[in-house]
Amino acid sequence: MTTQTAVLSAIATTDAALSVPLQLPAAVGVSELMTPLNLTRSSQALLFVDRGVAADQTLLAGVAPETEVHVLDSSQDAVTQITNTLLGRTNISSLHIVSHGAPGALGFGSGVLQLTDLPQYAAQLQSWSQALTADADLLLHGCNVAQGELGQAFTSLLSQLTGADVAASDDLTGSRAQGGNWVLEYQTGCLESGLALSQASRKAYTGILLFAPAIDFMAGSTPTAVAVGDFNSDGNTDIVTANRNPETVSVILGRGTGSFGVATNFTVGSAPYAVAVGDLNGDNNTDIVTANFGSETVSVLLGDGTGSFGSATNYGVGARPYAVAVGDFNGDDNTDIVVANSDLSSN
Repeated sequence: MTTQTAVLSAIATTDAALSVPLQLPAAVGVSELMTPLNLTRSSQALLFVDRGVAADQTLLAGVAPETEVHVLDSSQDAVTQITNTLLGRTNISSLHIVSHGAPGALGFGSGVLQLTDLPQYAAQLQSWSQALTADADLLLHGCNVAQGELGQAFTSLLSQLTGADVAASDDLTGSRAQGGNWVLEYQTGCLESGLALSQASRKAYTGILLFAPAIDFMAGSTPTAVAVGDFNSDGNTDIVTANRNPETVSVILGRGTGSFGVATNFTVGSAPYAVAVGDLNGDNNTDIVTANFGSETVSVLLGDGTGSFGSATNYGVGARPYAVAVGDFNGDDNTDIVVANSDLSSN
């Protein structure tokens, strides 16, 4: 018999910009992230910049004339923000999106847009054509977006949905010193628009618009769910996974640098399908609760604030629980537990 060992992957983004203080340009307030930085609604070129990229002020210091700039709010869906900005607009000849990238994917502070996501955004993406001219261009600035079959399928479908000619890079985008350039090598049609970023700002930018490689951390076998919390009271975010077989949770303590320690496993009920965290006994320490599909229980593990937990206490619930959440449901300032049961009409 072979056992499956789970791996957690943490994906970050890279910018030379790592040494640059993460501050928005003075013109951009946190409450004004979708306010144009220049020009008016008569602009024919719109530039959308992910907030994580805009944090390095270099690129926004030089934008081509007649370009309206919007910084995307990391707390809101990027596609929806662009869609809302385009509502009621007409005669736009080019859209420019600057974000981190990977083959067949654009990375925003609010999440990653990849090939498999495009169908669910079809209606929004198709609505963009109402704001665009018949020969409009969509320029995607991000590393490797059009690389390989996956990248080309992503850009082609994006072109079909928006009606625009799409251009994207199949290699590193950014500083030449980092191996990058600003050439959009792959195009789905005839590109008529120039770059929205000035040559001076592109030359001054020292980063690359790339997702960093995934970093894998070992967890338990056959993980079914993951949650985060501060389990050892050090102010850093930690990870817990529910492992269906062998009926444990794995607690992985974070160092606050994107790195994590070795997993510690704690026994819970049979076939845990879900996990949630919260202060369940009012001691200001973060506790863990799992929904156990096999034993039809929830397991409560009380934390001691050091990253360790006591033995699980099990409570019976409905048939085949597959989800769990915590909250104060009756206003008594105590944390309660709710589960969803797959074999009952009530939870």
